[in-house]
Parts: sequence; C-alpha cells; structure tokens
Amino acid sequence: MNRNWAQTGGPPEVLVPVDDPEAAAEPGFLLQLKSFLRGLPDLVLSWVIEQAREHPLAAFAAVYALMRAMGVTVRTGTQGLLFSFGRARKVIEPGFHFLIPFLQVVRIMPTRHRTLDLQDQKVATLDGLVYRVHATLVWRTVDITRSLVEIGDLQQGMRDALAISVWEVLRERDRAELRVSEKIDDELALKMARWLEPWGVVVERAGFQSIAPSPRTLALIQLRERVHERQRAAGLIAEGAPGGSAIALVGTPHFPRRRQRRALQREVQSRYRRRVEVLHRRAAKADVPFKGLKGRALARARASAVAESKKKARLAADRGIARPWSVSAGN
Repeated sequence: MNRNWAQTGGPPEVLVPVDDPEAAAEPGFLLQLKSFLRGLPDLVLSWVIEQAREHPLAAFAAVYALMRAMGVTVRTGTQGLLFSFGRARKVIEPGFHFLIPFLQVVRIMPTRHRTLDLQDQKVATLDGLVYRVHATLVWRTVDITRSLVEIGDLQQGMRDALAISVWEVLRERDRAELRVSEKIDDELALKMARWLEPWGVVVERAGFQSIAPSPRTLALIQLRERVHERQRAAGLIAEGAPGGSAIALVGTPHFPRRRQRRALQREVQSRYRRRVEVLHRRAAKADVPFKGLKGRALARARASAVAESKKKARLAADRGIARPWSVSAGN
C-alpha cells in the first residue's frame, strides 16, 4: 500500500505516516517507545516458548515457583503471619490465601501444644553438690506476631530460658530438699511463664522428671553417711555401750568374702601388669631383649605384687577397716 511519508520534528531518520496526525505530532522517541511496548507481549511470549522448547525442566520449575509465590496454604493447627514489603501486616487463619508474588511472604507457626525436653543438665545445689536434672516444658504459642518478631530463634531461646530457670530453682536448695514434687514443679512453671510471656508463649506445664546425683556426688554422699555412722558408734561407745553393741545398733555393711577375693585377685593382676611394663621399659632403655627378662624377673615381680597385696589385706583386717574396693551396694 502506498503511503506518503513526512519528516516529523524528531530525529531526521524517524519517519511516520502523514495520514496519522497524532503520530505526526509525537516526537520520535515516544513513537519508538510506544511501538516497543505494543510488541513487548509478543516478544516475551515468543521468548518463553523458545526457552520452554529448549529447556523444558527449567521452564516447569519456573512456572511452579511462580504458582507457589502466588498463594500459600495454612493448615489446621497453625497460623501464618503476612509480611508485605518486609513489614508484618496481619495474622492469617488456616486456608488458602493469594499473595503478590515476591512482594508478600507468609511465615507459618504451629499453635498446638508442644514439648521441650532439657536432658542431662548439671546443676550445683546450695551445699555444693552436683546433680543431673531432666526437665520438661509443655507450651503453646498464642501470639505468633511476638513469637516471630520479638525473638530470632524461639526454640533456642526457650531452651536457654529453661536451663536458667532450672538453675535458679535448684541453687537455693540443699540435698534434703531435692525431691521431685509439685512444689518445685510449680515454681519452675511460674518462672518459665514470666520468661515466655513477652514472646507470646503460654506455659501449660513444667516440671522435673528426674533429679539424680552425679557419680562423684554419690560417692561423697556415701562417704558422708559412713562418717555419720562412725560418729554415732563413737558416741555410743563414749556413753558406755560395748563396742559390738554400738556397731550393731548403728549398723555396718556386710561385704561378701567372694567379692573381696575377686577384688584381691584383680589388684594382684593389675600390680603384676604394671611391674611387667616397668621391666619392659627398663629393658628397652638398656637395649636388652625383653625375652631375656622372663623367668626369674617376672616371677619376682609377681611374688612382690602378691606379697604387697597380702600385707595390705592383713593391715586392713587388723585395723578392722573394710577394703576400699568392697564398699558398694548389693552383692
């Protein structure tokens, strides 16, 4: 079709049809922009189709990500907090909600009851003894806005708060007051409720499952009990009671002979092994083969270990002192 062209007031190389008065009045730059915007959808569509043919998996992933960004599903038992342009807007209830892709984000948090366990927590009591504590916390989120905004990691913060509360509850008690009871459970629950209230969390229940002494603390407690028993026996003897009667009244542990015999054998063997190791090191320093030391040297080492153990046993029997390895509960 024949057309008459005229040059507009724009750049000399831009020509527009004369029969379009609006186009003739527009500058050349605006005309180019207008034509580009008109052809942009077709250009984008053709590019997308071409990329989808060449890379089908990448195209599917891009479409899936776009669809995921257009909405979110909040399940029953949870709530979501809507963030628009980085700012918390409102709490959304369970269901499907449409979003503006890449400009709105929803963070979901459970609102049902949950449990937090604090196992093997070591705590020192008022009398300086160390105990291993197992505490449990049952909690529920009631304000997810504060739970997501006021603290960065709610789970870690609650774990630290529970450890501090356990230490505060037990540090003011001695061994006689350390009993798993409702009193200390209620005190722990009250302290945790004060800790977690600014974070939008309600404490349903808190308490101790077990409070057990550490191995060293248990040994100290047993030693203390034996000292108290000897002091009571000495007091009865000082008041005029016969020694046997005082011991019978106080009570003394019974240590089986078989256990003492096994302990004696273990001690003899350990001493023998230590002496053999010493002989081995001496032979290595003197550059003498260790096989040459067998025979009389090893026999002397074994005899010396047996004699020393028997001497120790006789001294313990003469003094009436129980052997240290025999002090244990049960047979």
